[in-house]
Amino acid sequence: MSERPPEPTLEQIEQRICRIWADVLRVERIDPSDSFLAIGGTSLQGLRLVSRVRAEFDVSLPADLFLFLPTAAAMAGHIQEALHDPEGTG
Repeated sequence: MSERPPEPTLEQIEQRICRIWADVLRVERIDPSDSFLAIGGTSLQGLRLVSRVRAEFDVSLPADLFLFLPTAAAMAGHIQEALHDPEGTG
């Protein structure tokens, strides 16, 4: 019987999301309270962002997630809930 790895903390999720945002937006640092569109994110970058977050956390997310959860902090909270959901759907 294999043991599941421990789920990441909210802070760890937030840090990972900030790194993805920084990579997608090609900036050095993202603050968790930064709004994706306000700091220059485009809809195409938003789709890339959601794709990367899906792959990073292996969760199902809507393509327009960045519009409804525009900060890394909000997105991290949603991801944490999705990780707790046995269906992985949030």
